[in-house]
Amino acid sequence: MQNTLLIVSIIAAVLLLALIVLALYTIKLYRRLSLSEKDKYRIKRQLTQNAAHEIKTPVASIHGYLETLVANPDLPEEKRRHFLERCLSQSERMTRLMAYMSTVSRLDERRTTMEEGVDLERIINDVIEDFKTQLDAAGITVQLAIPDFLFVKGDQGLLYSIFRNLVENTIVYASGADTLRIACLRREDCIEFEVSDNGCGLPAKHLNRIFERFYRVDKGRTRGEGVASGTGLGLSIVKNAVLAHGGEISAFNGPSGNGLIVRFSLPI
Repeated sequence: MQNTLLIVSIIAAVLLLALIVLALYTIKLYRRLSLSEKDKYRIKRQLTQNAAHEIKTPVASIHGYLETLVANPDLPEEKRRHFLERCLSQSERMTRLMAYMSTVSRLDERRTTMEEGVDLERIINDVIEDFKTQLDAAGITVQLAIPDFLFVKGDQGLLYSIFRNLVENTIVYASGADTLRIACLRREDCIEFEVSDNGCGLPAKHLNRIFERFYRVDKGRTRGEGVASGTGLGLSIVKNAVLAHGGEISAFNGPSGNGLIVRFSLPI
């Protein structure tokens, strides 16, 4: 019982921190916008609604599980463990959301730290290693076609976010995919990347909007039970991080509509 109360306390602290981060982000972005009062009100309302929507589901889920645990101290150990694992899963979802909102805030405020000689090969390998468990669970094999000595001038944190979110997007949304390919070519003035999968691809109506904040494809197109749902911020972060480096980005389906391909460039 003491362990349960400790976990409840930790989760409550995470929830409170998430609410504070979301509130601060909304206020900061609203204040820096030099728009008409009508536009300010519309954007503020949209941001507030989006943030509330994103946080509502995990909060309600955690509350329900914890309420059951507190009201039923004699639950079988297997059931108690299941409820606590679901609470942990939902708290991890909120932690991801806080990290995303922090990155979005950095991009909105143009707070970048550009460094010479950032090793993209190391960043890509770090991302793959960080997601190894999830990739294995999803049955996805990673294929790399990148040259040695791949260096650019850039913000290491934002460059990591680009590849992190593209890999996570494949894990969550690439239904039917068993291969993720990361390839790049050196051009005269940039490095051009293609991150692709062999899943079912996306209808045109989604392709036109996947880089919008809080936009998500139909829930039925995710991998289903056991895979954490997305926040709708990942690809927006990818696009804005690429633009912050002076690059360009686009998304399209592969041949015959199979698989999603995200192509982007990073200036050398």
